[in-house]
Amino acid sequence: MSTELLSSKQGSRAAARVAPAVVRLAGRSVHASGLVVSSAGEIVTTLHSLGSADTVEVTLDDGRTLEGRRLAGDPGTDLALVKVDAEGLTALPWRESPVEVGELVLTVGRPGKTARVTLGVVSAVGEAFVTPTGGRIAQYVDIDASLPRGFTGGPLIDLDGQLLGVNTPALARGGVLVPAITVARVVDALRRGTGLARGYLGLGAYPVRLGQSAAETEGLAGGLAVVSLDPGGPAEAGGVALGDIVLRLDGHPVDHPRTLRDALDAKADTEVTLSLLRGGAPHTLRLRAGARPASPLR
Repeated sequence: MSTELLSSKQGSRAAARVAPAVVRLAGRSVHASGLVVSSAGEIVTTLHSLGSADTVEVTLDDGRTLEGRRLAGDPGTDLALVKVDAEGLTALPWRESPVEVGELVLTVGRPGKTARVTLGVVSAVGEAFVTPTGGRIAQYVDIDASLPRGFTGGPLIDLDGQLLGVNTPALARGGVLVPAITVARVVDALRRGTGLARGYLGLGAYPVRLGQSAAETEGLAGGLAVVSLDPGGPAEAGGVALGDIVLRLDGHPVDHPRTLRDALDAKADTEVTLSLLRGGAPHTLRLRAGARPASPLR
């Protein structure tokens, strides 16, 4: 059996498997897809596609059209949670293994009554990144696949029908995949109503290498030299000074601005401990990280 035929049959089976979990969202200026994330009627879609609508028409795989109520949304990742009064809906299994370059994948949407798919390939995989609206995306994934009108908010799946993420064109030119691990984190926060404010300190810093003595003492090769402080920001209020070299946040080494952002991501409005060098001597500060909401989508 040829690889092409095997892939075709796999794709067909995957599409059939995922179709019951993909819904259509429609309303005034709303034309998108959504993904069932619980049997109790919770649906994730893209926040930008809902606009200002608090309710939308949701068409299920069995043909029923129900009212969907927007529960909450996160502008940073462009994800929103919608609820319909239905039980026993089909939710997709979420793949835990990482996406790999060269994988064949399917984008799935329900722009009309039936589910539709497009075939693509994973062309690049990169590190975690922060979106222009402040959201933390666990992995950069570039997909060589089209996203037709009405597909936004629909899933990207592998050829086994497992969820890889949710497609959105709103966060970057050409579109972004919000990976399943990020979708799970955001959906959990939206369910709990805890919000998705990001922690911040209000400082500017750049990586520096430690001298041999300090490196041996601290067991680290480098840290972050503080070069600016937001007036009245958490760092300045907590006693951080220009020229300090930040080594750890709550015991976790921070040798790049990205690792500091990562460490702060879930620390909004909580006390944190900074380990640093001041004038070459070890110094510890206890301060409260700020809470910075994601910027709204425009």
